Amino acid sequence: ELSDSIHDVAYVEYQVQLKQGRLKSLTCALSSEGIHNGLIGVELVAPDGAIALQSSMDLASLNLHLPVIFDLENLVVPRDATWHVRFFTRSTWPVYVLEFAEYSRFGWRRRVIAPFLKIEYAR
Repeated sequence: ELSDSIHDVAYVEYQVQLKQGRLKSLTCALSSEGIHNGLIGVELVAPDGAIALQSSMDLASLNLHLPVIFDLENLVVPRDATWHVRFFTRSTWPVYVLEFAEYSRFGWRRRVIAPFLKIEYAR
């Protein structure tokens, strides 16, 4: 399902388990209402809290009915570890990340499990 809109917050952040290797791309599903203007971006945050990579694209050039692919510029992950993926936008219109979520038994609480994304490793 769709996240809360990320256009009026600094970013949304998700934990991801990355394996040692060289990263090629991150593919995700996004949605927006209205005019697609502004930027959408992703940051990969290393286990020590440092921003290891930031990539952004112009929303106007994207077809949000298709997966969005960010180039991860062959970023090296030195060892298996928990990293964070941050999505951010600079837009006046709502932008959403597709995510997996679960609800409490009575549906009162929502817990995000993970974003709907794929990280591809370079060969």
